[in-house]
Amino acid sequence: MPILNPILQIKNLTKSYGSVKALSNLTVEVRQGQVFGILGPNGSGKTTTLSILTGVLEQDEGSFSWFGEKSSASVRRRIGSLIETPSFYPYLSLENNLKIIAQIKDCGFGDIPDVLKTVKLFERRKSRFFTLSLGMKQRLGIASTLLGNPEVLVLDEPTNGLDPEGIAEVRELIMQQADKGKTIIMASHILSEVEKVCTDVAILKSGHLLAEGNVRALLKGESLLEVKADNPQLLLQILGDCPFINHFRAENSAVRVSLKEGSNSADLNRFAFEKGLVLSEIILYQKTLESQFLELVKE
Repeated sequence: MPILNPILQIKNLTKSYGSVKALSNLTVEVRQGQVFGILGPNGSGKTTTLSILTGVLEQDEGSFSWFGEKSSASVRRRIGSLIETPSFYPYLSLENNLKIIAQIKDCGFGDIPDVLKTVKLFERRKSRFFTLSLGMKQRLGIASTLLGNPEVLVLDEPTNGLDPEGIAEVRELIMQQADKGKTIIMASHILSEVEKVCTDVAILKSGHLLAEGNVRALLKGESLLEVKADNPQLLLQILGDCPFINHFRAENSAVRVSLKEGSNSADLNRFAFEKGLVLSEIILYQKTLESQFLELVKE
């Protein structure tokens, strides 16, 4: 596969609010064409990171570059950003709201019909903003980021507060833009959406980077099983002595087990049998980004 050009390089980015350190020496690289998720619970530093990258905040220490250059007005014109809740004038039409943003971006009004069609709001272009549903408002926010045809989209919690239908609509928009070759950087705490949309992810906790990499790669490396036995107490004891188990936890009548790389269900079945226990049920289940995230945060 070809090596993609770096779009964003972050080195040792640090930001504090008084005694609270929102970011601590964050170092991350985003490459061309990636859909890069910044994942973490509330207070992990996601919005602070995006706010610094888009010029809303200034870092205390560290540096970052876009397209190999320091941030500037000309560089920012190549980036479309939506940080936190979309802000529009409630009594203006969708069209007129986008005209104001186009003037701020100095990109003309020619893109407005196309971006409204992209987000499926062209028929509502004369409607006032306050008449829109929450999902429509979020889609209009994404339309505003598309003005001027930027190379990169920076989206902060783009599906936050939406119902399942709204989440699916925003997800489809993001994937359409990715298919067009745009690089997308999005912060989210909705793990299932990150897993469906993103190619790569950085996981943050309290401003620290816990893990970074390709989503598929992060989900490889271990087998996850659900096991049952007629003697649950003996099962837990045997699992505690098993050398090729990463961790396990009891859930109702079963036990969730994470095996180390290179081990499988047959190995566990054999180990339990040699210890005098027959496993009554072994189910292999797919590892999710949520399980990986919860393990990292717990650690």
